[in-house]
Amino acid sequence: VTNDSSPENLKTVVTIPENLLLSDSEKSVLSKGLNFVPISQKTDEFSVKQDVEKFLRRVQLKAFFHDKEDDSNTSNKDTFKTLQNLTLINQNIVKNTINDLIAKQELPATAKNLIITTPRTSCIYFLPKIHKPNNPGRPIVSACSCPTEVISSYLDKIKAPIVKTLPSYIKDSQHALEIFRDFSFLDQNKLIFTMDITSLYTVIPNDEGLRAHKHVFDLRTVKEPSSETLLRLAELLTQFITAVNSFHPALKYTWEISDTSLAFLDIKISIEGNGLCSSVYYKPTDSHSYLLHSSSHPSHVKNSIPFSQFLRLRRLCSDDSDFPEKQT
Repeated sequence: VTNDSSPENLKTVVTIPENLLLSDSEKSVLSKGLNFVPISQKTDEFSVKQDVEKFLRRVQLKAFFHDKEDDSNTSNKDTFKTLQNLTLINQNIVKNTINDLIAKQELPATAKNLIITTPRTSCIYFLPKIHKPNNPGRPIVSACSCPTEVISSYLDKIKAPIVKTLPSYIKDSQHALEIFRDFSFLDQNKLIFTMDITSLYTVIPNDEGLRAHKHVFDLRTVKEPSSETLLRLAELLTQFITAVNSFHPALKYTWEISDTSLAFLDIKISIEGNGLCSSVYYKPTDSHSYLLHSSSHPSHVKNSIPFSQFLRLRRLCSDDSDFPEKQT
């Protein structure tokens, strides 16, 4: 520090040791003086919020998958053993069954297309529901090119028209809104409730599921292929599903009862007078992330997002006064 007669000539001199190696950027910052403070660019609060939410989701995922025990069990060969790959065995079962049905003329010759030429083993993984207590996993089975992939699609096409005739069938949110608009309570005591089966597809016993299939197949006007043939195909599916799913003796339900409002699909249903009104429902994990306008997507894709979202809001909001509020 050197002191002159005037305060304005007061200077502070910083000496950098010769053995201290600095990069060009570090030297550039020091050359601006000790009072220099870097100023960051304008912060995008929305992007920061998205980054924080993304980080929190990752933390929750890490906590979900974290193994609190050591690996002594997994490394113990007496506890875990390598299972035989049954893909080729299952493939032969499918092939023989299809050829047998064709030989009996219960399926046309084109049914050979139901046989996968290059089968692979199905994979199962779980997507944790981080917005629910204890983070339960949603089982996802990747069955691409598995021995029964095409058979499953074939049965789906046959069953789809039958499902649409059921009185409990609801196609989508728009169909549900049409039902709600025509609904009216009969007296002043009003309650609304929803009920859902816990892990529906993994707890249906195979024999009862096949009996249900036979019941709906017998309702067809044109029974071709026969119900017995379709059941044999369905049995192939259940044999393979058993390998990746665990079954429970009874179905478990979750439910919600309210005298004001509750959520159904992406709809918030509320009691209004003797009827029902609807609004949009967002899950707690909905971050409203769509697409950055700076992305390389075609312009018509980016321009259609606001239109489709506002159209969805307009359809879901039955009260005109509710629509402007949901736009913001």
